[in-house]
Amino acid sequence: MIMDKTSNDLTLLYFDGKDDKVEIPYTPELNAHSFTTELWVMPTGNEQGNFRTLVSTQTRKDSGYMICADTENHWQFCLTSNSGKTVHWGHAKVQPKWTHLACTYDSHTQIMCIYVDGQQYKNLQKHSFKPNYKIMLSIGAEATKNSDHNGFQGYIYEMRIWSNARTPQEIQAHMNQRLTGKENDLVGYWRFDNISEGKISDLTNNKNHGNIYGNPTYKSISLPENLSYSVPSINQDNEDIEAVNKLLERYSKGERNFNKVQLPGAKIIKANLSSSNFEFAYLAGVNLAITNLGVCNLGAAYLGYAYLGYAYLGYSYLGYANLSHANLSHADLTNANLTDADLSNANLSHADLSYADLTNAKLENVDISGTNFTGVKMSQDQKQLLGIK
Repeated sequence: MIMDKTSNDLTLLYFDGKDDKVEIPYTPELNAHSFTTELWVMPTGNEQGNFRTLVSTQTRKDSGYMICADTENHWQFCLTSNSGKTVHWGHAKVQPKWTHLACTYDSHTQIMCIYVDGQQYKNLQKHSFKPNYKIMLSIGAEATKNSDHNGFQGYIYEMRIWSNARTPQEIQAHMNQRLTGKENDLVGYWRFDNISEGKISDLTNNKNHGNIYGNPTYKSISLPENLSYSVPSINQDNEDIEAVNKLLERYSKGERNFNKVQLPGAKIIKANLSSSNFEFAYLAGVNLAITNLGVCNLGAAYLGYAYLGYAYLGYSYLGYANLSHANLSHADLTNANLTDADLSNANLSHADLSYADLTNAKLENVDISGTNFTGVKMSQDQKQLLGIK
């Protein structure tokens, strides 16, 4: 993975249109009879005359669907009907700019629809649909064995799959907002800025993580201008209110590097700070209740006496972090890395630590009432200390 970071830009996976793609193993929830697939796309280069695949669960004359750009440079939504015929719908012109696409199918009404930047394109189209029942979900190329088959060149961001046909109002209300991953009917959510060891994380609890193929680069690009973030509550009595505001402003512009930041006692509630770097940060007594800190680097950060109740820290790195006396009640720490972290005297009541790594973590006097330790990685001595099997 090639890193190319600049400040104020978000670093995303870049598809070269040749052999780059992401594959997500088949699961029934990603192949529902009714669905909505939506994503932000930024095409690069002049590719008119070439067929380019954004998303595909479709095999030729078999089943599934596809979102693509055709040889005449139009966006298309393609379904496989019950008879095996591929139905094409769309023809909105591809533009070299960030564009939001949403494709819906309602199995009850048999209506398929494509939305471009929140606006329904053409009249509704009625067709039967045969869902994919066996192959992976492919992003950036067709769902075939050939990794270079009709590849897409450019950026993809904020891709979501829902298990229902979203209404125009729902699409328009959420297309410019980041999600938490816990929304009703959301079955898959990928941002393409959370890459680790050749994988891209699904930010829902379904764990539909994708495998990256080819040799994609990891480049910096300005985000869609309309994309917004959660509006946090801030403690106006905090002496570092100006520093908090600056941090949130930097985040809203796409910056994620807050290495060694100092915000003791800050109050940042319901904010979205996912995929950020807080390595060596000093956050003593900080209040980050209900905040999204998924896929963050908090290595060696000081969070002593911090309040992180109901916060989301899934897939984050907290190795060597100091969380002594921190309140993490009801926090989501699924798949988090807490190796060598200091959790002594912390409150972990009702927290979700499923599949987290607690190797060598300090766990003296920890409140674990109602805590979920499913699949957690820890030693027998640690389990004995906590009184769990």
